[in-house]
Amino acid sequence: MRPWKRRPQCLACVAVLCALAANAWCFLHHMLGPGPESDRGEAVQARRALLASLVAGFPAPAVAFRNSKPKAIKAGEAMPDLDPDYPPAPSDDPWIRGLQAKSWEREPITRTRFYLMDEMTKIQPNPFGEKKDMIRWNEDPVKWDVVSAQDRRTAENLGPTLGYPDLTSDAMGWQSYIYTAAEDRDWAAKNLNITQTIELDKPFQEQLKLIRSRKFGVD
Repeated sequence: MRPWKRRPQCLACVAVLCALAANAWCFLHHMLGPGPESDRGEAVQARRALLASLVAGFPAPAVAFRNSKPKAIKAGEAMPDLDPDYPPAPSDDPWIRGLQAKSWEREPITRTRFYLMDEMTKIQPNPFGEKKDMIRWNEDPVKWDVVSAQDRRTAENLGPTLGYPDLTSDAMGWQSYIYTAAEDRDWAAKNLNITQTIELDKPFQEQLKLIRSRKFGVD
């Protein structure tokens, strides 16, 4: 179809849309306008506030629900639905609830992985530089030695270190390792170039402890 033959159809569509918009404006003006004195009761105000909130895409103002009372929360009390350190509300679906339970059980591990990944970006800001790896102390779960990938492979081939599957995530490109025994850390200190030792900071340790203390599905 040639462009000039489509023009009348386009103009007709624009006219219809303009008419619909004008009708909608008249309706909203009628509903949200001041109105006579007899229409200024709380019920009408609540209805108008609710309608306005729906149009704007936000929850209705408090005036629309002034008779409803929110659940009382004591000062300093955590809010389970908003606090990320609380387990999620259990789903009614058994399959989803099972996934939630497993996810919350692994929450300390997941957060520790993100913590270490963040530390690694500080240690190795250049992703094209010499690759570094972290090896967890066997006797101290909050301490990690940083070594070159080559040194880590040497230790792994000789036996002092092995993969740490709990914190490893192939999907995230993160590999984690652990000393096979406490004395293997002494061997590493003598035979590997440990550039630094990372220790989980105290606030983060307390956060992990708090998460472990809160069981899924228990109020």
